[in-house]
Amino acid sequence: AGSGRLTSQLLSRFERVTAIDVSPAQVENAKRILGAAAARVDFHLVSEPEIPIPPESADGMFTAEVFQHFSDPAMIDAYLAAAHRALAPGATICFHVPTAHVNVYGGLWYRRRRIQTAIERLVGRRKLMEYRLESASRLLSTLERIGYVDCELHAFHVANHTDRHAYYFARKAATEARKA
Repeated sequence: AGSGRLTSQLLSRFERVTAIDVSPAQVENAKRILGAAAARVDFHLVSEPEIPIPPESADGMFTAEVFQHFSDPAMIDAYLAAAHRALAPGATICFHVPTAHVNVYGGLWYRRRRIQTAIERLVGRRKLMEYRLESASRLLSTLERIGYVDCELHAFHVANHTDRHAYYFARKAATEARKA
């Protein structure tokens, strides 16, 4: 769900959207920002990596500016597996993760930033979430291991950012019954 800004964009293209978040405050903020359009959103609060919808019921999955805050890459893997279960055969996934060797600012810059953030937290000046770079080869092999096909990484320049954003695309394989 986040703040609702990306959910709003999804609602401009889709009749219904399922939005998940770990924060009740973010869900309430999204509902406020979306206004009457919030009626077209199924909001779910989660406390662990899950997508609480029936298996094979989603046409697609999109997330941005989320996975970089997980302190353990295994949580990203768990969400990707949960999305695979939720996606209908042939459905697609698109997600953003800052990726080593893709971003303009290299790994040394991110390591320095992580150390600085840790120090600021220790002295009580910062209580923000983690911010991590991930490995493209690890994420692509994870997608394939889960069962995704047509796995790709694309880097885009995004307005109001000096850095490229890494987006991963993949598809759940279509079953033989769905192809007919």
